[in-house]
Amino acid sequence: MSDLDSYKDSMRRFRLAKYMLEIEAGKDGLDLPTYKGSTFRGGFGNAFRSMVCTMKKTDCTNCLLKEQCPYSYIFETSPGHRSEVLNNFEEVPRPYVIEPPPEKKTFYKPGEKIRFELILIGKAIEYLPYFLVTFVELGNMGIGRGRKPYVLRRVLGQNPFKKVEHLIYSDEDKKVRNCDITITGEVILNQANNGAHSMEMINYTNTEGKYWRVKIIFQYTHDLGIFCYILYSGGDFIMKKIVLVIILLALLMVSMPAVYATDISVYIDGSRYFFNPGPITQSGTTLVPMRQLFEVLGADVRWDEPSKTIIAKRDNTIIILKINSTTAYVNGDIYSLTIPPKLIRGTTYIPLRFVGESLGDMIDYDDVNNSIIINRIHKDPANLMNEEKPEQKKLSTQEIVQTILPTTVMITTNRGQGSGFFVSEDGLVMTSAHVVRGSEWINVEVASGQKYDARIYKIENSLDAALLKIKADGKVPFIKQYRRYQDIEVGEEIIVFGNPLSLKDTVTKGIISAKRLDTISKIWTNKVYIIQFDATAAPGSSGGAIVDEKGAWIGIVQGGLPEKGLNFAIASDCYEYLMNYKKEYDLADDWFCYITEDVIWQDRLNTIRKTDISISALDSINNIILPGLKQLVDEVSSYSPQFYEVKKIRDKFLQCLQADIIMWSYMEMGYLRPLSFSRTKSKELLDETLKLYNEYYNMALQMNDKAIKLRKADQ
Repeated sequence: MSDLDSYKDSMRRFRLAKYMLEIEAGKDGLDLPTYKGSTFRGGFGNAFRSMVCTMKKTDCTNCLLKEQCPYSYIFETSPGHRSEVLNNFEEVPRPYVIEPPPEKKTFYKPGEKIRFELILIGKAIEYLPYFLVTFVELGNMGIGRGRKPYVLRRVLGQNPFKKVEHLIYSDEDKKVRNCDITITGEVILNQANNGAHSMEMINYTNTEGKYWRVKIIFQYTHDLGIFCYILYSGGDFIMKKIVLVIILLALLMVSMPAVYATDISVYIDGSRYFFNPGPITQSGTTLVPMRQLFEVLGADVRWDEPSKTIIAKRDNTIIILKINSTTAYVNGDIYSLTIPPKLIRGTTYIPLRFVGESLGDMIDYDDVNNSIIINRIHKDPANLMNEEKPEQKKLSTQEIVQTILPTTVMITTNRGQGSGFFVSEDGLVMTSAHVVRGSEWINVEVASGQKYDARIYKIENSLDAALLKIKADGKVPFIKQYRRYQDIEVGEEIIVFGNPLSLKDTVTKGIISAKRLDTISKIWTNKVYIIQFDATAAPGSSGGAIVDEKGAWIGIVQGGLPEKGLNFAIASDCYEYLMNYKKEYDLADDWFCYITEDVIWQDRLNTIRKTDISISALDSINNIILPGLKQLVDEVSSYSPQFYEVKKIRDKFLQCLQADIIMWSYMEMGYLRPLSFSRTKSKELLDETLKLYNEYYNMALQMNDKAIKLRKADQ
């Protein structure tokens, strides 16, 4: 193989991802030095270590966790085991680049926005969430002169070759979106072949080893500018910063159109509508999935595959659209579109405003709340969720209890107990996701005392909501009406139904204390409609109904601090989402249920690992570490995935915990019988434990990728 062929072969294994971060100066502004890059990189490094390092007093070189630690990989990068040449360098380049804005200004006024680029190389791409959380924390800590705070407003992923941007993170919902914007070496090579003016290959051989320098010079009119890279024989990359910056500057030169996933909310007749996949924006035009929009607007739609044409009809209006064509027809009249319909990842997107107004509906844009409001002229009477209902009269507490109590159920699983309530006559039960996920079996006891086996029908962990299905003996009593979050008011009286502490059919009364949009989990960072209330809701109430004075349910008890009178519920809007957009429980759901619990387990495991054994090692091992690990084993053992693929991963985690227990038990023996202790044996146990954890995390990553692909295929 020639040097050039070897270079190309190595290049194909290369990958990077490019992001644009937008921060906003806080109330005191930002005062940065002239060399902003050093300030951001230094502050970022300190914040990163403070957040992820569990062995803060240990140098990375001697740390037992360095092979698994993100900080060690990002900031203490070591050569691969085959990197003979890299071992001769004083320092191995880091797999990331932070490029500050090139402007000379150093002071930014309060509210002023600053954009800078972040580029991740290779495995570092997988650590993007760590980078984002760190930049958020760095904003809280403050940066520059006087350590003034900032807010990370949004992060865009950029693919310069495809000329698109995707919203990765927004401060509004604190959600990190999974979007593959990786640029591979093969793509870069293809671009080089298309636009290279000349290519030079220079071989060097010295006593340390052989490496190559390749320089591809593009025409100055070409998008990519200049591209350089250095490799050494064997395929490893020598990422000297000066050379790496040349590559990345070449990518930065590519212009980007304004195309990205957006957080715009869409309200139809006063109710929020959740598009799945969500809306996108291009050059100021909001596009949404075709079929979902036409269905909710009450229009019939037909798709002609050969001509890629959309034909929609409602009442006397006919709309004809064509993929990638800016010409549209409404009842035979020709209209010109700013942005044409598009086919993106298998979903047909159409311009929302044009379609809505063409059907005669009223379209308004709320700049303050970043919302599009549609008021329909035509309404589909068959759609019960939008059916106009007569004004309901207020009921007495006794009337509400007599109506709602028969719909309330007690849910028991091998992992615990909770509450729920019927939402359909054929036996659909609404409850909280955390009440039922990971259960080997689920038992539902109705008001009469009769018990039924149940299964998870649909679940959404990010909303902590689930629907169960039982085989009912005939029709069951159910709650026949509900109110959405936007219709309820703070101060309203409410009644809470549930089974706190296994006390069946308990009813408490209170008021709505607050309405808020907030997150409910570390892993699910999307914001959820939450109702705060003061009625008593002890453990076991989770999943129970909160009902207003007219007997309509408005939320599902989620949790809180009952001893302080702080209790929270997920708004009833989650029911519409489950019914309209969620498929029945599948492998992806099983995995997302598992990782929701795994985040809690990993937090507990990290707490155990942080135990200080420097003062009294034996007491710490006996009273904290080993009991903590054994309790974690019991908890993980009680979790029962429904799919074999997820069960294998759970079993691997149990192997890891058992290896941890064996290792610490051996350490305990060493303190009790020092003469029997072998340092070699101790290292073998440590190596085996780390190996198992590494296998576990790799299995989890592969399963996560598979689950995400399944979700994308569903969309």
